[in-house]
Amino acid sequence: MIRLLSISFFAIAALAACSSAKKSAANSPVASATAPETKLQPSPVYEMRIYYAAPGKLEDLNTRFRDNTMRIFAKHGMTNVGY
Repeated sequence: MIRLLSISFFAIAALAACSSAKKSAANSPVASATAPETKLQPSPVYEMRIYYAAPGKLEDLNTRFRDNTMRIFAKHGMTNVGY
């Protein structure tokens, strides 16, 4: 469980770092002087997560996602595609 959460937090931190780097580069006078301005279209970022349930615990894992995790993901703007 701890390993799974650490991977998720790492992925979120990496996405945040990339986002802030793009913003700071766009505001830099050097970047705007050397590169033509382009408008980037927002595109979705997909993250594939693999969960392994202990024997006999698959229903508990499904319940946890149905009752808690999907709500938290939606709160943070994450769209669930499928399970």
